Amino acid sequence: MNNIKFNYLYRDGANYKSWGDVVFSNPDELTLNEIESRLTDAFLPDKLFISHQISISEKFLFTNGKFSKFDHCYHEFDSVEVCKENPTDDLKRSITDFLKTVELISQDGWKAFDILDRFDVLIEQTRAQAKKSGLKTADIKSAVAKARIRK
Repeated sequence: MNNIKFNYLYRDGANYKSWGDVVFSNPDELTLNEIESRLTDAFLPDKLFISHQISISEKFLFTNGKFSKFDHCYHEFDSVEVCKENPTDDLKRSITDFLKTVELISQDGWKAFDILDRFDVLIEQTRAQAKKSGLKTADIKSAVAKARIRK
């Protein structure tokens, strides 16, 4: 069975980008066309969505301690592809389950928010990502301190 990789990004108003992906199992053997069609029907125009509402990682650029007037709350769907990689979804969802989540949230309405309202949550996510990527503790503390000052 082939898995499905969901590719997405955060693009700020200055067109700087931060990419992410999640791999889902595909036990129902959905086609890429069906998956993409259901996603684009459920997302906002320009394929925008709020990542935490569908339980995938936020890829904001400001979490490195730099804020700008271009920061906003939306992520953008890029593509889906067949892959052999192991599933990476934290909730262990299949692509069918993920689509159901996206469609349910779409029906309830995508809830825009001020990213600074989620600042402390995002700082903790940044700290966890930095540890995973092997940054030294001093570098992590420095980035967090810079971000707190700018808040």
